[in-house]
Amino acid sequence: MNNFSLVLQATYTCVEYALYNNDLPLTKRSLVKTSVCTDLMFNLCTLLNDHNITWPEIQHIIINQGPAPFTTLRGLIATVNGISFTQKIPLIAIDGLEAFTSEIGKKHRNFLIVLNAFAGDFYYSLKTVYNEQKGCGKITILEDIISHHASENNTLVIVGNGILLIKDALEKKYGTSITIDADHEYVSLETIALCGFLFINEKPTATFHVSPLYLKTASYQPSCLV
Repeated sequence: MNNFSLVLQATYTCVEYALYNNDLPLTKRSLVKTSVCTDLMFNLCTLLNDHNITWPEIQHIIINQGPAPFTTLRGLIATVNGISFTQKIPLIAIDGLEAFTSEIGKKHRNFLIVLNAFAGDFYYSLKTVYNEQKGCGKITILEDIISHHASENNTLVIVGNGILLIKDALEKKYGTSITIDADHEYVSLETIALCGFLFINEKPTATFHVSPLYLKTASYQPSCLV
């Protein structure tokens, strides 16, 4: 039985979108982020036409609600909200930072995700055996986190595109107590899809409007420090 869904997210360079049948990907495409407001709707219609699918056949739209570059994210969410409203398609909103944490957690036990929040700010998500935190702040907050959770006997792996901006400074200060994993800059669309389908299986109440996730007001509070 066919059960079609769209999965979308804004990254730092583009908007990614994919068509799924049940939990199996059919096609994945991308669009330059500066074209999201002008071309995304046309591209989505083209995607459906290429598979001979109509909008009423789409059962869910799964969307990464951020964090991401805010202008691109707002354009993406505005488009998706419009589709949901006119076509009565339920939306599944995924916290991108939590999804990224889940993805990296399959590879590492103690890690810090750092994403570029611009203007000298960073989105972050910390997960160790003893603690989990997420928020937004300056490099001084990241240094405080690393100082609490990294040592030569307990290496903290750091991932995400934000680390590229401060990699040299952190490696100079913390040496072998941290490891930079440059292979993971942002959560994959496949992980967003997986999180969405897991949520759908819980049979949530239908939602037809989502808002961007905004972490600029969040702050780091050390807790459970061991």
